[in-house]
This record gives sequence, C-alpha cells and structure tokens, in this order.
Amino acid sequence: MIQEIFTELIHEAKDGKVFIDGEEWPIGFNTTILTDGREVVYKNERNLSELIIKDEENFLKTLEDYVNLELAYKRKVPSFIMNKERNTIKWIMAYLFVNATTEDFINPVSYIKRRMAFLNDATFSYLNEPVSLEIGNHFLNSSIKIKNSIHSIAMETPYRIDISLVNSINSKEVSYPLATVTYGICDENGEKVCYVYSLMKPKSKVSTEEESYYDKKVARMLYKLNDGIEKYEVSEYFDYKEGNSKYYPEGNITDVTPSFILSLSVFLSLLQREGIHHLKAIPYLPVRYLSRDIIASEVKEEDTRYQLKLRNDKIQENVTNKFIRTFRRIAFHTPDVEVLSVPYELSEYLELNIKDKEHMISNPILEDVAVAVYQMDDNIRKGFHRNS
Repeated sequence: MIQEIFTELIHEAKDGKVFIDGEEWPIGFNTTILTDGREVVYKNERNLSELIIKDEENFLKTLEDYVNLELAYKRKVPSFIMNKERNTIKWIMAYLFVNATTEDFINPVSYIKRRMAFLNDATFSYLNEPVSLEIGNHFLNSSIKIKNSIHSIAMETPYRIDISLVNSINSKEVSYPLATVTYGICDENGEKVCYVYSLMKPKSKVSTEEESYYDKKVARMLYKLNDGIEKYEVSEYFDYKEGNSKYYPEGNITDVTPSFILSLSVFLSLLQREGIHHLKAIPYLPVRYLSRDIIASEVKEEDTRYQLKLRNDKIQENVTNKFIRTFRRIAFHTPDVEVLSVPYELSEYLELNIKDKEHMISNPILEDVAVAVYQMDDNIRKGFHRNS
C-alpha cells in the first residue's frame, strides 16, 4: 500500500493538486525515479523542487518505516471521513515533503531518517510538564514559563518549545506568550545537532482588564531589549528608517521582534546547558512557499491575486530575512554564540556554534533569564531523569 499511495501522491504533486479525503491541497513538487537504468519522471515546470530517488527499494522501505513510526506516535491529523487509514498515510507522506528543504529533496533517505530521529528525540522531555522560573524584577516581577509540546503532522517538526511570561494581577493569573520555537534534534557524526525551523508568535488571549493591562505593559517593556543597540547599528538602517534612503540594509540588527529575541535566547540557553553546540536554522521550505503561490495564482480577480502574491512575498521575507536577523541579533549579544555561515554560503542553513557558557550576555534581561534557565536545569532536569 505504501508504494501505491506514494505513486498517487507524486503524480498529483506534479500538478500542484494533492487530493486527500476528497479535498484538494496545493502541494507541488516534481519527482524523478532512477530505476533499472531508466528514468521515471513526474514533472511540471512551475514546481520549485524535484525529488530524486536513486534507490527506489531503499527509499520505499525507509518511507514505510517513517510512516509506521508516525502512526505509532499518533500525532494530530485532520478527522478524515473516507478511508481513514489510507488518507492518514497519504497526509503523513504529503507533509513529509511539504517540510523538506531543497537539499532534502536531493537526499530523501537521509532526510527521512533525520525526521525519524526528530520523533524519537527526548532531549527536552523534562519540559513536557511546564516549568516556571523566577527571572528577577523584569516585566513586573514576572516568571518565565517553558513547555515542550508535540506538534501536529502538518507542522515543520514533531516538537516545539512554548515560552511565555506569567504573573498575577489582582489575584488573577495572566500570561504573555512569547515566540514558540519549532525544533528537531538528531545525532550527526557522533554529536547532537539542533535544527530550528521557525519562530512563531502565538496570539495573545486578552479577555479581562488584568490581561489587557499586562499585555500592554509587557509589550512596551520588551523594547528594553533594544536599549543601547542603536550605537552599534549600521548608519544605512537609520537613513532608511528616516526616509532618506530606499536601500534597506539586511545586515541590520535592530529590525527584529523583541519577543523573538527573548524566546530564542531562552532556547539557546537550553541547548547550551544540554551541551548541544551545533545549530542549523532553516530559512526556506520551497513547497510551503509554492503552496501559497498556487493559491494566489488561481484567484480570478486580478487585484486580489496581486495582493495575495505580495502577501506571500511578505510572509517569505519574514520567514527568511527576519528569521536570520534574529539569530544574528542573539549572536551580537552573546559572546558564546558564533555565526558559522549564512544560508547558501557553505550550506542551505544558517549555522551557529554554541560554545560552553563562559561570558555574560551583554543585555541584562537576557543574562538574568539565561541564569534562571541554568538553575532550572540543575534542579528540575536532574530530578526528572532520576525519577524517570
């Protein structure tokens, strides 16, 4: 059944129209299968990626292992009406390639094995129950809450770290969600490597006066993370901001979201304490980009189609450029974090070296939060492993 469903999938993906449970999904990629000295090709010039299968038997066996592992983990999928098992398997396969990078399409067996390693990783299992940490007098004496959660099949990785600020106002608990870090961890050449796919800001749920007050206060206080940064910024950025130049310098370190800075700093502190030194950040997933473009291109009204394409480009700009700037900003503040390469310089990733903790972080808020993370690791992580 695996081969039958896969063949159906790649035939439909060629045209950017994958049908699951009677619904059409804008998932598009090409496929070339090299078998018995000949090429079997499913191709459409519009598609941005091409799946290259050099050993079909090995590929299908690895794909079957992956599907069976996903079925065992029972990650969230839509509630299918027709032929639930078959549609679930096709959904798993489809989103395997939705979340693939350009290089993953060229080396699919290695990619699938890495996805299985992501699923089986338990590095942050001790955070499956949320942990709240005191972080000094920042953000109205708030605590920071960290939780490891499992993602649905449709998301880029199996796991995410949710980070938020929490407090009590008028005896009512309030929270401010920071960016969620979507990650995967696997072993490569004898060391753990962390892949980060996205930083996403959940929507704030504001329904009471206390929540509204807290939301506004924290939002303003987060901008303290920018204190003093202007004297290190490139002058071209201020020329652009003041309207004196149309040139936007991507090398700036100011135009980032403060809540993302705080979340990413927390996450890198967790990696540092775990002794995970190598991080690869993924700025571009071609099938996800093309999916939005397919949706836009099929809109008949010209102005709406144009606006959707602009929106797609804006989304991609945030996914790539702003994503990269956030990592560069953390490296600016943190002497123990080094940018090894930017995307497509040595690899398709933004690669970081996270050294052992030796120096203070230049921003006092980030430093206090990092210290709290290290203390949490000593007191809670050890207790988790002792009791598990």
